[in-house]
Amino acid sequence: MTLGERLKNLREESNLKQVELAQIFTDREFNISSAAISQYESNKRVPDNTVLAMYADYFNVSIDYILGRTNLRNFQETTIAAHRTDGYDDLPPEAMEELERFKEFLRHKYKK
Repeated sequence: MTLGERLKNLREESNLKQVELAQIFTDREFNISSAAISQYESNKRVPDNTVLAMYADYFNVSIDYILGRTNLRNFQETTIAAHRTDGYDDLPPEAMEELERFKEFLRHKYKK
């Protein structure tokens, strides 16, 4: 799935039209036109980091999800997935050690 398809899916899942999303972003003091949203969704234009962060915050997903780097939508899902231990019996010891390091990284990063 392309970046544009992800953005379009997020918008459509929320039953928003491009013009409605543009208004929501404008209300949050980000001037994004419906034409720009259309260009993002059709992959004719790539949103900058600020716009990506705005999408991620509004739709409660990670930027990695928007970019297609993961199919996990948000950090909570990432944390849950990192804590699962079933189904990893076939991994070599090095991979299991790496999983443990990653879990520790997430614990430290999201410590409250």
